[in-house]
Amino acid sequence: MDSEYLKEHVGQALTTGLAEVTQKKPADPIDFLSHWLRKFVQNREDQQKAAEKDLLLIREREQAEQEKRRNEAMLEEQNQIANDILKREEDAKSASATTAEEENSKGEEEDVKLESE
Repeated sequence: MDSEYLKEHVGQALTTGLAEVTQKKPADPIDFLSHWLRKFVQNREDQQKAAEKDLLLIREREQAEQEKRRNEAMLEEQNQIANDILKREEDAKSASATTAEEENSKGEEEDVKLESE
């Protein structure tokens, strides 16, 4: 049970650190190993922070992309509303012009009737 704990938690670090001691053969191997292990822990923490930072950046990019899509959809909706308003105004002007022409036409017909009487 204790050996499993050591394998899981310090196995890689200790194995790699001892390999470094063997390769470099420092004057004080214990001091070298202790510094190497501290550096190993620091590097691992830095990697974790970098991974967290990368994940945060990915999330922020996704949120920015979602916001961009929402803004584009809102702009498209605003343009559609503006086009609908313009069409209604044109239809209203057209209807007013048609009504005015009809009134003028009726007025002319009445004038013609009055003249013929």
